[in-house]
Amino acid sequence: MKVLITAPSLREKDNVSGISTLVANIIRLSANEYVHFRAGRRDGARKSAKWIASQPKMVLDLRETIDRERPDVIHLNTSFSRLAMLRDAVLVRAAAGKGVPIVVHIHGGPFFLKDEPGPLLRRCAAAMVKNAAEIIVLSEQEKSVLAERHGREDAEVLANAVPMNEAVERVPESSPRSIIYFGRLNREKGLDRIVEACRGLIERDIPFRFNAYGAGPDAESFLKEMRAVCGERFEFCGVADGNTKWQALAANDIFLLPSDHEGLPIALLEAMAAGCVPVVRRNDAIAAAVEEGVAGFVVDIDNKNEIVERLAFLLDESRDLSAMRKAARETIVKGYSFDQYLARLDEIYRKALNK
Repeated sequence: MKVLITAPSLREKDNVSGISTLVANIIRLSANEYVHFRAGRRDGARKSAKWIASQPKMVLDLRETIDRERPDVIHLNTSFSRLAMLRDAVLVRAAAGKGVPIVVHIHGGPFFLKDEPGPLLRRCAAAMVKNAAEIIVLSEQEKSVLAERHGREDAEVLANAVPMNEAVERVPESSPRSIIYFGRLNREKGLDRIVEACRGLIERDIPFRFNAYGAGPDAESFLKEMRAVCGERFEFCGVADGNTKWQALAANDIFLLPSDHEGLPIALLEAMAAGCVPVVRRNDAIAAAVEEGVAGFVVDIDNKNEIVERLAFLLDESRDLSAMRKAARETIVKGYSFDQYLARLDEIYRKALNK
């Protein structure tokens, strides 16, 4: 089967993006033939006049790519964020006239579970829903929201997955224990909450190290705040990819992601595969992956004290974290296998072809 699939750049150093990581793994590990169509800016690229002027050309490029490659299915990855919805509604409309079934794959976003979209974004959602042969969401909660808000009740639930066999062995634990942030450096990822949580740990005189990996529009301000609050406890390590990424995750103890909104972050699944204990926001997809108190903790992101308490619990070196690390890894092995993911994705493609 030949599939045209959209995503930002597949190089992790160009885009710190869960969609990019997932699509790169799909292309690399699937038996299908994939054609990557790049949709989305590289990290650090500004919305300049040149960038804005390039957007209509993207539509023409997509139509030309469909004509040239003649795919069996179009797999369009999107998130319900403002720019992505505006862009991808246009791309779906452009592709719809080509007679190729479209699978719209929604990766969360602020206008999915958190915020109600306004009139313009509702029209964008309606365009995607109308023209999609199949829709993929990350959880039953998202399926219900899609049905209630957008009138589409037949969405397929497919949780994200990671190739577990690429995780490396953990390094011996060092003192003090370390917290890792791994992902895009923008405010909606909960960067302000991370700063305040670190401040709370310091006020309680709890030893820790904090290692941050990633890139994004708020990197400069976040790094300045973390250095001011944490001093030598904090290290910024830039962007890690490939084996370097897995080594970084295996060398840290706690994965922290108190973001404003998430579907099911690839970084979370990778961290669990590497044996990090997660402290992450509470939603249905994440709660299904992180068994509370067994494989990690899901928290109320607006409750600073709860975040600090969970971190303090895990940073206490008198506690053995080996059982939680093992539970986190086994969660990925049993429930988020990439082989199972690819088989399920092929089923969805076949359903789209048969409509």
